[in-house]
Amino acid sequence: MRVENKTAYRISAARLQRMSLLLFSLMKIPDSDFDLTFVTPVEIKKLNRKYRQKNKVTDVLSFPLQTGKTVRKNGVFLGDVVICVEKAYAQAKEFWKNNFEEICFLMIHGFLHLLDYDHERGVKEEAAMQRLERKLMGKIGEEFF
Repeated sequence: MRVENKTAYRISAARLQRMSLLLFSLMKIPDSDFDLTFVTPVEIKKLNRKYRQKNKVTDVLSFPLQTGKTVRKNGVFLGDVVICVEKAYAQAKEFWKNNFEEICFLMIHGFLHLLDYDHERGVKEEAAMQRLERKLMGKIGEEFF
């Protein structure tokens, strides 16, 4: 996983890269990859407006390169996950989490979108995605928190 930080915040790319390897292992899709970029509120608002027609700051955006069954193959580049660090840190404070934990949750959330999970498709899919997020955060937590 390539990590690019376009903000002034310090974030451990090496730690996130190790976490991504665990995510791929847990999801049984080794040798795959995605890029993770950290941006400012201004940048994520531009991306959200351009690609989702929503003129507001959001916490995470995902840009999958594949959809459906093809994302479960090994050796696939899945796409890009973009996280707004300031929004993530504000949410961490609101939800009584530490900053890195919220970054990890958003990385997992974005990663699942790359795997074609989508909470906006309906209540059933939202519940399934949330269960998987909790499971993955639990496994990640055992290793990294």
